[in-house]
Amino acid sequence: MKQLLVTIIFIGIGTIEINAQQNTVRRVNQIDYSYEVNEDIRELRNFENKLDRFSYALMVEDNWQAKKVKDRILNDMQREIRQTRRELDRLDRSWNNYSKRNYSEYRTRRGGIQSKNRGRYQNYEVRLLMDRLEDQIWIKNRFEETYLTGRRRALVNKKKHRRLMYEFRDIMREEIEFERGHRDRRG
Repeated sequence: MKQLLVTIIFIGIGTIEINAQQNTVRRVNQIDYSYEVNEDIRELRNFENKLDRFSYALMVEDNWQAKKVKDRILNDMQREIRQTRRELDRLDRSWNNYSKRNYSEYRTRRGGIQSKNRGRYQNYEVRLLMDRLEDQIWIKNRFEETYLTGRRRALVNKKKHRRLMYEFRDIMREEIEFERGHRDRRG
């Protein structure tokens, strides 16, 4: 009887451990595969929440809260701009002024020098990132320069704030959709 009880306990513990290991492996694979996209989605949701709070503060004319949320939105915009610049640096190493290495060339087996063919896709992606960066910087500067109160055009400025924020949000969405499509083509 004791042997039967001990055998049942060992079988139960063994199956629990096997199931636990399978779940951890699956969880790690899911997190590892789409971590960057999930992080971008989280940033987009946080940005949209801040947009909603800002719109509500403008609607009820709570200027103190609107200024506070505007500063947070500006910080998010600056972080997105830094992230886009980092991505550009990663794709185009020739922007690095401190490096003596020429990244557009490589040495062949015979000792000659040939230029790297970066292909159309990478040039297209660099051009897309440069356009996105220009748009982000333009929107951020306009958003920062537009006043909330103290001017005759307060209502027009509120509408302008809202329009600029939603344009920036659309740029973030396009970036996520582009990244998702890029990952789907690869895998």
